[in-house]
Amino acid sequence: MQQTSNATFSPIPLPPHPSVLVKPPVAATRRRSLSRIEKDLLLLIRRSPDIGEGWCRVAPVLWKHVMTHSRPELVEREQDPAGGGRVRLTERAAIVLEYL
Repeated sequence: MQQTSNATFSPIPLPPHPSVLVKPPVAATRRRSLSRIEKDLLLLIRRSPDIGEGWCRVAPVLWKHVMTHSRPELVEREQDPAGGGRVRLTERAAIVLEYL
């Protein structure tokens, strides 16, 4: 004689495969390393001619690259109506450049 049970079978759930897991966002306090292009941009700004108070002129053609590849904590940026702008290094950038 076979006994029947009203209980349903529920298997223990397995954790998802590591390839399915999504990495949590990087915390705001965690700093990522500078990319090669960010380093090159800082070095380029440092050796550019000074137009006063540490500011350097940026051509309109290069402005989009400055906006894309410069970090606000390292580079101050001011855009002019013609599409170009001017940039200067912050104190933090000067410290970073000592190690490049």
